[in-house]
Amino acid sequence: MSRDTNQVVMTGRLTRDIEMRYTPQGKAVASFGLACNDSDEKCNFFECQSWEKTAEIMAEHLKKGSKILINNGRFNQERWDDKDTGEKKSKYVLNVQSFEFMGGKKDESSPASGDGF
Repeated sequence: MSRDTNQVVMTGRLTRDIEMRYTPQGKAVASFGLACNDSDEKCNFFECQSWEKTAEIMAEHLKKGSKILINNGRFNQERWDDKDTGEKKSKYVLNVQSFEFMGGKKDESSPASGDGF
């Protein structure tokens, strides 16, 4: 029996500067938004995270408007109870496991070079 996999590959631009934090255990976590066009040129927005070395590299080199290729990502569903209402909430977050630099902001003509991480 084959097993379904949760693997994502996409390109897009960061919608905001990366927010960096560290867990109580000292693991780096980078949070950011990503805007991606689909085949109909409609824009989709995704909440993303990266961890440890990938997070640190992204936070050091990327900012709002940076274009990246996510060559290995996975969607995770986060669940919690709303503090005020007690209502159950959830959202999907794209966990970026590796990426490549694709260039600067739209108005920059030369693409940035970089290795995949």
